[in-house]
Amino acid sequence: MGIGHSGLSGVRASTFELSTIGNNVANAGTVGFKKSTAEFSDVMSGTVGGGVEISDLRQTFSQGSIQGTGNTWDLAISGRGFFKVSEGSDDPNVAVKDNFYTRNGAFGVDSSGYVVNSSGMRLHMFEAKGTGDNIEFPVSTNTTEILIQQNDSEAKATEGMSGMFNLDARVSSRGVATSTPTSVASTVTELPVGAEFLLNNVRVTATGHAEMVGSTASSLDGTETIKINDVVIGPAASLTSFKDAINLVENGDNGTGVHAEISGLGQLKLTSSTKDIKLEEGAAGNLATLGLTAGITPAVTLASLVNDINASGTGVSGSIKSVMLTNSDGEMLNESGVVVTNEAEAATIEAVQLSGAVDIKVETSGTGAAVNNILEFAGISVGSYEVSYNGMVNPMDDVSYDHSVTNIIYDTLGSKQTVNTFFQKVTDGQWEVYSQRVDSLGNTYPIDETKSLKVGEVHFDGSGALSKIVSGQSGSEVVYDTTVIPNVTTNTKLTMETGSPAVGKDGYIELDIGGTNQFAGKFRIVDLSQDGYSSGALTGVEVDESGTIRASYTNGNTLQLGKVALFEFNNSQGLRQEGGVLWAATNDSGDPRPGEPGESVFGRIKSLSLESSAVDVTEELVNLITAQRNFQANSKMISASKEMNQVVLNI
Repeated sequence: MGIGHSGLSGVRASTFELSTIGNNVANAGTVGFKKSTAEFSDVMSGTVGGGVEISDLRQTFSQGSIQGTGNTWDLAISGRGFFKVSEGSDDPNVAVKDNFYTRNGAFGVDSSGYVVNSSGMRLHMFEAKGTGDNIEFPVSTNTTEILIQQNDSEAKATEGMSGMFNLDARVSSRGVATSTPTSVASTVTELPVGAEFLLNNVRVTATGHAEMVGSTASSLDGTETIKINDVVIGPAASLTSFKDAINLVENGDNGTGVHAEISGLGQLKLTSSTKDIKLEEGAAGNLATLGLTAGITPAVTLASLVNDINASGTGVSGSIKSVMLTNSDGEMLNESGVVVTNEAEAATIEAVQLSGAVDIKVETSGTGAAVNNILEFAGISVGSYEVSYNGMVNPMDDVSYDHSVTNIIYDTLGSKQTVNTFFQKVTDGQWEVYSQRVDSLGNTYPIDETKSLKVGEVHFDGSGALSKIVSGQSGSEVVYDTTVIPNVTTNTKLTMETGSPAVGKDGYIELDIGGTNQFAGKFRIVDLSQDGYSSGALTGVEVDESGTIRASYTNGNTLQLGKVALFEFNNSQGLRQEGGVLWAATNDSGDPRPGEPGESVFGRIKSLSLESSAVDVTEELVNLITAQRNFQANSKMISASKEMNQVVLNI
């Protein structure tokens, strides 16, 4: 009868549901387990109900709670997605391995270094591509089994260093701008007062001072005459009268420009601040009687011109320097102007050398007396002279530099070496930078330990910020300059020669000093780093929230090995359960879609944690009571059907 069939189908359905509930409860402690729910549908026999049938076993992919474990390779997915695992076999005859998907993140490392689950199935990742800061993890269905190799990491030679410093603006400048005195014989032997030239846009005028002091004069007989600057003086009856006669013609258009005084010893003293003093015998030839000597005493000399330069307020000082006499072709000359080849036979002349802590610019004034003569007279050439520090930094003498810093670097074999960098303040806002490399045996480059290499210049503006960087000893490569338009912003690096192809890139290391300042404060190292390292042994592996797998080594280096691969399906309900908390893709589930943890719909990875079973035991026990009642009720239906059948048989 229909009642018996319906009851029997109900018992079967209830039994299936009880089995499902029992399976859920049994796996309440299984990591990553997802509960299942039995679904039913009615059966019709014509227009009359014919019982029940099992329509589906629906899986519920709800998030389980995440519990910390402390184990490196315990991974939990917080959100959607599945881990991909494959059969753990290295058999070359197995061309294609079966892939499975799981939420059970209880992994470990096997004897071969593969990351596996308890069944030996290997976890997959997106393999890292690239090096350094340019590493990418291309997302693809072609994933790679995670293999943690115990090999030492290779050494990497240092190619770049970076340093951010504060250079003390209060340090005294050491640099100087110096002009080179000309050694060409001057044709200008006398220079009038008033000759001038421009020094750093300031007019320097030759003021001059001629002075002649005679010996004690003899008695005058009143007939003595002399010539001063072509003017006849005398006769005069006494030395006092002669003095008055000289002073009488001192001024005026045709005056001598010479003033006379008599010392307490009866010496005639002649001075002039405007003209040379030229003395000649008069008609009677009486210079000796007056204690004087014929000749010319110039008003403007190199010494007086040096005084005028030093009083000009340009920050530039002048001094007299002896230089070898040459002709315009650079050939040495003797005192007679004859070309000689032996330095000992060459004559020397005096010329003016300019120096100062500021750049020097020499120009002709364009106006005034003897515009073209004054520079030739002084041996000064028109042009510009920049401030520079002409002495080399001696690493063994800390007085020869202002600041220093030591970088640990590595060669291609991973051996430690050091690069010492020295900062030398040349002038306000300008520093020169020197370097010296020292290897593990104490050998230096340059070989002389008292020498260093100039690697560039660093300039700062009035606010203490970097304004210009010139790289290289020759100072020819401007890599950064904000003082010109358009700005030069190639980089902020100084290139250092190491003297060895095994150190640096092709024997050169770059020091990036971007962010360095010059403030009135102590020298300070704000940041210091380099990109090389020695070889190192593996110390540990960690996985971050993005799934990135990083290996750490004893040399402090870290390598990104890859990123844990996650997969999702259009219809997770269509996955086929394989046991062991594994699922396999089917036509109903659709093809697996790869993605990075934390991107799009994919959840993040929680390392050192596991996802608990998604089974709520309390809920399952309530469902168990309901299913048990259903079973009992359907059993009653079968008993009733049996009794009814017995009544019919007894008729």
